[in-house]
Amino acid sequence: MFLSIDPGEDQGFAIFSDESELLDFGLGDPRKSEHHRMRDLAYVVVECPVIYPHGGKADPNDLIKLARRVGRIEERYLFADVPVYLIAPAHWKGQTPKAVTRARARSVLELPTLRRIDKYLKNLGDSKGHNVYDAIGLGLRTFSWKKREPTGKEAQWLP
Repeated sequence: MFLSIDPGEDQGFAIFSDESELLDFGLGDPRKSEHHRMRDLAYVVVECPVIYPHGGKADPNDLIKLARRVGRIEERYLFADVPVYLIAPAHWKGQTPKAVTRARARSVLELPTLRRIDKYLKNLGDSKGHNVYDAIGLGLRTFSWKKREPTGKEAQWLP
């Protein structure tokens, strides 16, 4: 089992089986999920903030706050001997718009899973829902890399 996290004010998470079945997802602390069992986690992947020196849109102070949050997540799992892999957004989704990331995730999920996601996100709106889709997309992307031999930058941060 593995966990993927899109950190932030409205943190998204996705918990996957070893076969990439989406077991649970949501906003907030993944430890509150009935599927979260620290002892069963093979690894955790977390989207890590990046400062883009030429033309970045994000407020640097927000990035510092986000980096601190990522550090706390990393420490929590490393303390429990669970490997943590920090992946920059550009490495797993590039500059893909939110709608495309969502569509890609939805294209590989089963209908019952899509219904669960739609029901969960129904009253949240896109401003929060995209964090759940980013966590799902990050997990699916990581799993697809693991199915083949990682090359280049992937080999640096994949289990």
